[in-house]
Amino acid sequence: MNDKVSLTPFIRFIETALNTKASGDPTKYFHLLNQLQQHEDAETLRRTYLGLANCVEIFTQKPAEYKELIHSIFAYQFRSSQEVTHAFIQLVLQIVSFDGIFSIP
Repeated sequence: MNDKVSLTPFIRFIETALNTKASGDPTKYFHLLNQLQQHEDAETLRRTYLGLANCVEIFTQKPAEYKELIHSIFAYQFRSSQEVTHAFIQLVLQIVSFDGIFSIP
């Protein structure tokens, strides 16, 4: 199966979570944060990072609104599988490429 096709549900969920948080309903947004913080399922975490890489424009335009998400992303611990770490690195590269403010140490 094409990885982009398998990511479609994750991308839609993430877009919905970010948009509904911005409009006052943080329920799905908190679920997204939980996925990033719990690390329970490596494949779900990998797809979440890859899905987030497709939604960088949404959360980098209003970093104060999505500060918990950005913090959760950058709190990554390199104890996950190689596939999850690779997805995380792709996400970070996408964030830094989209907005250079995130590359300042």
